[in-house]
Formats: sequence, C-alpha cells, structure tokens
Amino acid sequence: MKRFRLHLILAFAILLIIIMPFSIVQGDTPVVVRNQATMTKPYETGDRDTFRSSNRAQSSADYDLTNGITYAYAFASRDSNAWANSSLEDAFEIIHSSNYRITFSIDYHGLVEIIGYDNFDTASAKVDLKVYLIDRSSGNIVRQETETVYSRSSPFLQPVSDEPTGSSNLVLTAPLVNSHIYDWRAELWTEAMANDNLGDDLEVTVDFFDSGQGYGAEVVHVFVEDLNPDSTPPTTTASLLGTEGENGWYTSSVTVSLGATDVGYGIENTTYRINSGLWTLYNAPFIIDVEGTNTIEYYSVDQANNKENTKTPSNNKQRR
Repeated sequence: MKRFRLHLILAFAILLIIIMPFSIVQGDTPVVVRNQATMTKPYETGDRDTFRSSNRAQSSADYDLTNGITYAYAFASRDSNAWANSSLEDAFEIIHSSNYRITFSIDYHGLVEIIGYDNFDTASAKVDLKVYLIDRSSGNIVRQETETVYSRSSPFLQPVSDEPTGSSNLVLTAPLVNSHIYDWRAELWTEAMANDNLGDDLEVTVDFFDSGQGYGAEVVHVFVEDLNPDSTPPTTTASLLGTEGENGWYTSSVTVSLGATDVGYGIENTTYRINSGLWTLYNAPFIIDVEGTNTIEYYSVDQANNKENTKTPSNNKQRR
C-alpha cells in the first residue's frame, strides 16, 4: 500500500511594484505597463514639420535621437510670419484597464530676439510644449496638453533678447484600456510674426534650433502611473485525484492539478515544489507516486508581481 501525506506550510506574502526601463523602436513590441513604469530616455523615433509663409520667413526643425532633444527655429522679417515644430514619439501597451496619469518631464532652453523701432510695428514670439496620447487601434487622440513656456508681443521700442529656460511637467490623465497600444508624442513649437508698417527694420527670431549652444527641448522622462493599481495577490487552489484509503491515506498514485485566479491584472505564473525540492513552473497536472509522506507547496504571481502566500492543498489527507 502506498501512503501519501500532505503538510501545510505557510510563508509571507510579498508585494513588488515593477519599475521598468523603457527604450523601444516604434513598430517593435511596445513596453507593457504594469503597476507603474518609468520610461527613461524613450527616444527612438521622431518626425518633423516646417512651414514658410513668405520670402521673408524661414523655419526649420530637427531632432536628436541619441540625446532625445527636439529643435525648432522660426524667423520672420518685415511682413511675414513663420512657425516650426519638431517632435519625438514612442508607445506603450496597457495590460490592465484603469485610469492612468502620464507625466512628461521636459527641459527647454532657447533664444528669442525681437528688433522693433516704433509703436506702429507689431510683432510676437511664442514657444509651446505639446504632448499627445493616441489610441493606435482607432487613431483617435485620447488626451492632449499644451503649455506656453514663452510669449511676447509688441509694441517694442527697443530690441528684445530673452533666453527662456526651464523645466515643465505636462500631465495627461485618461482611462486606458487593456491590450491597447498607446502612442505618445511630445512637440516643441515656435512661432514668429512681424508686421512692419513704416518700412523700418523689424525682425523676430525664435531660436530653439541647435546652433552649437545647446538649445532645444529635451524629454527627460515619461512616467506612466496606474491610479488604481492591482495590489491583491492571486488565489491558487489544488485538487487531488487518486484512490483514497483509510484515515486519509491514498492507496494509489495522486494526480495534482493547480488552478489560479486573479481579480486584477491576471496570472503571470504558478510555481510548485515537492518535498522541498526545486521550484518548478506549473504547466499541467503532475503525479505523485512516491510511497510515504509527501509535501506539496505552491503559489502564484500575478502580472502586477503580487505574490501569493505559499500553501499546500486544503484537502490534504493525513494519518497519525
């Protein structure tokens, strides 16, 4: 007769919050956002757009993938206006439907120069930082935010020279859906407008273009935070199948099946071991056929990395 005993062994629960480094190429598999994720230096793709409105206006834009810096330059003279923008973009994937807060930390440094000589001339200069969150499945903009970090307008009775420098946190809060990929884009916009009424020299330069002076706007990091994080460990149950004898002993081999459920992000994996042996990932029911007392331990981990208490089957059979 084969005899099997299952002992109850308890352990402490562990809660881990994953902080994931982030750096992917647009089009590759996006990063999966769990409880929260810090995306540091996510600069792999970008686009640019420029506009010239007349012969007296110039604009150009570029981006530095290595250092994650965007540049935009706009110049207007006499009766003209110009704008330029440059952007960086990337993506992440949500595995848990919830409300999320996405914070874009951006440092900027540029040069603005305006030359004007009388009250009849009109001129303006403007610098905007813009961020967008786009649901890739629909192409719709989920949220967008704009912050004007510099704005100046006429009259100018003397030349103006400013160096807008600073840091900004642009925050988007939105309900995001699991299994959806969200593209984000951060933009630097510059605008220059000049309207000369009396034929005087009038120039407006908004220079956030890299002229060897370190100008530009740098996306320092993008931080994605689940406002309703999963902090509940999963629950694993075991079922035993075999021929039961007297006093709680089995008289045959025992097939052990494990099943796990999770109310939050879903199950990552289930692990078990037999008689204090090596921990093994559970993929299918396993058989115990060693005669004598045997101890089975198991636990599950969810996709938020919440770990369940180690336990043994609740319907254990013992004989003293």
